[in-house]
This record gives sequence, C-alpha cells and structure tokens, in this order.
Amino acid sequence: MNSPHRTSNYTPKTRRAVVGGAISVMMLASMTTVLPGTASAGVSPVNNGVYTLTHENANLDVPYASLNAGVQLQAFTPTGGENQKFEFRTSDGVYYTVVTRHTYNAGGESGKLCLDVHNGSRDDWVGIEQYPCTGADNQKFSLITYGYGRYALKAKHSGKYVGVHNGNIGQSPTAYYWEINKASFHYVTKVIGVQSDPGVWENDDTVYSCSDGWKFRPASGGIVTSGYEIAFDKLGYNHPNLWHRQVDYSDGHDSSTFRRKAEFEYRWSVAVGHPWEVPAHVRLYCDPA
Repeated sequence: MNSPHRTSNYTPKTRRAVVGGAISVMMLASMTTVLPGTASAGVSPVNNGVYTLTHENANLDVPYASLNAGVQLQAFTPTGGENQKFEFRTSDGVYYTVVTRHTYNAGGESGKLCLDVHNGSRDDWVGIEQYPCTGADNQKFSLITYGYGRYALKAKHSGKYVGVHNGNIGQSPTAYYWEINKASFHYVTKVIGVQSDPGVWENDDTVYSCSDGWKFRPASGGIVTSGYEIAFDKLGYNHPNLWHRQVDYSDGHDSSTFRRKAEFEYRWSVAVGHPWEVPAHVRLYCDPA
C-alpha cells in the first residue's frame, strides 16, 4: 500500500457543518505535504492554549462534535466549530496532552477527552481517537518543527506520527505537518450562590485568566465580554434581568488592552419576600493576543 502522505489528492470529508464562531486560519499558498527527513531534529513547543490544526486545507475534527469516547478523528473542511479546537497542555515543555475542547466545554475537567492512539497500539494507521484522559504515553505527543507554524505530532509510546489516511486520522510511520494556529475559546466560571438581596455582593474569589498569549475579549467601556448562562432561582424560574455582575481586572501587564485576568462579584438586584438564591456563573471569552 502506498503511503498516503506522498499524495495531495485526498478530499476532506463533507457533512453538515457544526455551528461555531468563525476562526481565521492563515494558510501559506506554497505549502505541500512534508516528506520524511525534512523535519528539524529539534522540538519546538507551543504555549499551553487552544489551537486549530490544519493539514492541506482540512482541519483536525471530531465528527459531529461527538462527546463519546472512542470516536476516531477525521480531516474535515474548516468550520470554526468547537469540535475543531484542541487544547495543548504540557508540564515539561516537551510532551503534550491534547484535549478536545468541545468535550471540555460540555463536561469540564472531569468530562474532557484527550487525543489517544487506540489501545496504545504501535501499528501503522491504527486510529487516533478521543478518549478519557489517562496520562498514558499513547496520549502524549511531542512537536517537531517544520517552520512557518508547521509541526509534526509524534506519539511518545510509538515514535510514530499523527497522519491522514483517506480522510481519517491515524498513526503514520512517516511525518505529516500540521499548521497550528491559535484559536479563540471560552470557558465557564464556577457557580456562586447569590442571595435575593440587592445590597449584598457575593464574591467569587477565584482569579480567572486566559492562557499566556491570549486575552479576554474586550467590549465597550473596557469590560470583559461575558455571557451569562441561564440563571434560575430555586423554583426553576429564569430571572435573566434581575441580577448583575461586577468585574475587577488584574492583568499583570503594562498595556491596558492586554487583559488576561479577572475576578467577579454578583448581586441579585431585586429583593423578594423571602430569601431566594440564584446560581450565577459567567462564560468568559479568550482571543489570541
């Protein structure tokens, strides 16, 4: 069987696009698939953060934004969907775990899924899937630089690469490059119980931050753009206009436009005849700086 990395004639899969915010992906017109032996021997890590991965005009993609473990990834037309965003995490600057960001958005830290070489296999073209994060070597990848924001992802356990075969993502014996570009992302703060007393602010003492190299999305007046999740009182009724939040910045940078950290306080602006409590939380948006 001819190695599929030597050709450029595969067509990205087509299906109904997953709705998501548009992301601008920079492409180099002269790019072609990188052949074996052209990679730098050095490792060039990226910062912890959220990225898109593009190979020959197709993005790394979790089909239909599935939340199921064991789903094999594919190469698909760029959509800007959350299922085409991947969070790189490293503690040593060499090996990364790669979280499928849409599963983190849905399930938080305990529900996230990671890129995984199926069953820890060392076989060529075994599928690469999303699977509960274990920290095993078949979920760790180093990045080999090709320059211009292009990298090969090399599995620690096998020394083989994340590649594309007939539109599916599998373990390749030879290197494939991927353009790795920063992506906008969001996350949700923890839930704070807010009492039905307009004179009382409830403090969330957590300092929230975007990744290094990202900043909170600015809005008019310099306020961080944040969308409330639906807030319900204990009887299950939605009161979206009855409560407010206050934001305090702590950016740690000289430039006021580069805001990476924020703290929140909440109050429910209408007092009622007996104590009620509203669970309040905020969706924070981070854009590449």
